[in-house]
Amino acid sequence: MPSRNRMDSVSICKQEFLLVRCGVEKVKLLKEGVEVFVDTVNSEPLHWGAWLELVTLIKDKESLLTLSLPNHWMKRFFLGHIYLELQLNEEGLKIYQHLMDKGFVKSSYIVSQVAMAYNNMRGRSSVV
Repeated sequence: MPSRNRMDSVSICKQEFLLVRCGVEKVKLLKEGVEVFVDTVNSEPLHWGAWLELVTLIKDKESLLTLSLPNHWMKRFFLGHIYLELQLNEEGLKIYQHLMDKGFVKSSYIVSQVAMAYNNMRGRSSVV
């Protein structure tokens, strides 16, 4: 009969293998998800729901910069939104200011996003 420690280490190895395997599968699914939503926003750039789903899949600016997104005004709304999600508040504010300069000054969505950016910056400065 194998010792208890040997069985525990075998069990731990199996669990670690499964976790790694699940992680690899999750990465594959994440990549496929990004591809699907990038295809969607390229074919239907006014589909705000697809843009928002894409926001949930992008975890850093480097990943964002690799995306092949359509040259469409809706992309600016997306970039402003994702920059705030990534805590790149100054960049988000620049985009929202540009949108307000282009005629969206009364947009309640943009006003709320600008307020969120300032709130994020205030909260971050009090932590530092």
